Amino acid sequence: PMAVEGIKSFAAIGNVVIKSPDYNVNAERAEYNVKTEVATFTGKEVRVEQDKNLITGTKITIDRAQGRINAEGSPEDKTRVKAVFYTDGDVDSMLKP
Repeated sequence: PMAVEGIKSFAAIGNVVIKSPDYNVNAERAEYNVKTEVATFTGKEVRVEQDKNLITGTKITIDRAQGRINAEGSPEDKTRVKAVFYTDGDVDSMLKP
């Protein structure tokens, strides 16, 4: 887990691009809670990519502590969640701290 003295959470707004060894994320907004290790990404089309694996939606939450990803679409815009997973990709590594 990320240990930053005194910081409880942080946010980034406007064409957020996160590149990490585990995955890449593109979103309009990103929020991260240091204590819970939950990252929430929102925007018109949030993209989480790992190798060839891809998840898109309007809100994607990555809970690194619990090892879960939750993707949501937008009923107002009729935006659906899309996910493409390849058997040669390691989806579990997206969730590792």
